[in-house]
Amino acid sequence: CGTRWLARSLTENPYARARMLERYPVAGTIGLYSPLALVLHLPWGLLPYRTAEAGFVVFSLALGVRLAWAVWRMHGRRPDGGLVLGLAAVLVITRPGHWNLYLGQVSLEAGLATLAALWWARTRSWRAGLAFAVATFKPTYGLPLLVLMAARRDGRALAAGLGVAAVVTGATLAGLVARVGLG
Repeated sequence: CGTRWLARSLTENPYARARMLERYPVAGTIGLYSPLALVLHLPWGLLPYRTAEAGFVVFSLALGVRLAWAVWRMHGRRPDGGLVLGLAAVLVITRPGHWNLYLGQVSLEAGLATLAALWWARTRSWRAGLAFAVATFKPTYGLPLLVLMAARRDGRALAAGLGVAAVVTGATLAGLVARVGLG
């Protein structure tokens, strides 16, 4: 049952490369992502491997459509179905789009969170802060976004995002350390 699996999986250290490669048919482990990545991707971990794999592809396709919609919207155009699906198709056939679907990359998640943080920073600081917090799960997005938002003086959104990211990341890390130790 899912609850037993979750309890068992929380006793594992996701950063322990050898053990994770034993248990999961993947080419690598979590790498240098923030522990926030574990929270964001927990729903995929609750599913059987092949179901999660197929679900992630569908989810990534949906994110590609959402990104295409956001691009047209940010460009000042009212996006219609044809424009959105056309741009989404172009995104999917690019090399990064292919990597996102085939390898399970998370650039669409981090990229959309980055766009949302910048888009809402001046008008909806809490939404922007939550989007910034999400983007911090991938340091190659979170750190440059932190610098950019600080340079733009998006202080309220940045403070909200840093607070949310610190609390969620800290709680996740504390839970991992309590379960598996520091080793």
